[in-house]
Amino acid sequence: MSQARRILGPALVSLVGFLPGAALAQTETLFQTVGMDTVRSFAHTSLPGATGIDFSFSLAIAPAYPADMTHTLVVDFEWGPTETGPWTISPDNVKSIPGAVTAFFSSGIYHGPADAPWVRIHFYAGGIMTVSGPFNHISTVPEPAAAALFVLGLAGLLWWRRQH
Repeated sequence: MSQARRILGPALVSLVGFLPGAALAQTETLFQTVGMDTVRSFAHTSLPGATGIDFSFSLAIAPAYPADMTHTLVVDFEWGPTETGPWTISPDNVKSIPGAVTAFFSSGIYHGPADAPWVRIHFYAGGIMTVSGPFNHISTVPEPAAAALFVLGLAGLLWWRRQH
C-alpha cells in the first residue's frame, strides 16, 4: 500500500467526522411593549433539506405595574406556510413577573418538527410590560457526518480484514 493511502485514509475520516450539520441562524431583536395578545411575525429563510426550526429567546422584561402586583407572561413559538397562517404552536413558555422589577426569561431551545417560511413569537401577558432581547429561529438540517462515519468505518473494517 502506498504512503499516500496510509495518510489520506485517516485524514478523510477525521475531516468527515468534523463536518458540522448545516444551520442557518436568524436573530430578531425585540424591543416591544406587550399586553394580553401581542404577536411579532418574521420571514424565515430555510436551508434546502431543512427538517425543522430551533427556536429560542432570552428576554429582559420591565413591567409597567406596581411592586405589589405579579402577572404571568406566556410566550409561544409559531411557524406556518404564510404570514397569515395556519400556525403550528409550540408548548407554552410561562413565567411570573413581579411588578416594578426587571425580570429575565430564557426559553432554552425548542425544536419545531417542521420547517416553514414564516415564524412568530406570541406573547400573552396579564399586565403591560416591555420585553427586549433576541429571538432566534434556526433552520436545522440532519447531520451528514454520522452516516458518513459509519460507512467509512465499515469500509475500513472490510479493507483491514481483506489485508489480514
